Amino acid sequence: WQEFSLPAHAEVERMAMSLFSSIDGDKSELITMGEFLTFAYRSRLFRMLMSPFSSTRTTIYEEPVHFAGRGVALEMSEKRVAKQLEKKLQHQIRLTPDPIEDPKRLRKSLLESRQRRQWRQPRDLTRAHAWVALQVFHHLSKGDRLLDAGELLQTLTDDLRAA
Repeated sequence: WQEFSLPAHAEVERMAMSLFSSIDGDKSELITMGEFLTFAYRSRLFRMLMSPFSSTRTTIYEEPVHFAGRGVALEMSEKRVAKQLEKKLQHQIRLTPDPIEDPKRLRKSLLESRQRRQWRQPRDLTRAHAWVALQVFHHLSKGDRLLDAGELLQTLTDDLRAA
């Protein structure tokens, strides 16, 4: 080993940059675990270099490995993905349109919607039916605004058995 001459610092830097560029597939100036694993599996020279250190472990870990360091490109892609997921989630959970900020416009839109809606008399439910249903509700709820579903079911099944 005494005859071995060390390469110059510039030469080592050039080789390191060349190797880094070949590993960094997406040109983000950082190497992800996936890029390194791809390099390790495809590089015959790397496998030869690591062959004296072969492992006998057969356990496969599929969980992602998180590192303490962060890169600018990684943060940018993380923010972009977070915005995309947030948009999708907002669209999925949206039940009603967003509220109108201006109270005057809100009142105007409510008046317009009331004017546009035409009343149609239900075919099967008359006013008398609605009144009877309301009276039964008030009786079963004992004046409360809520009615226990079990109690309603019990009342209906008792009435059906009696009939």
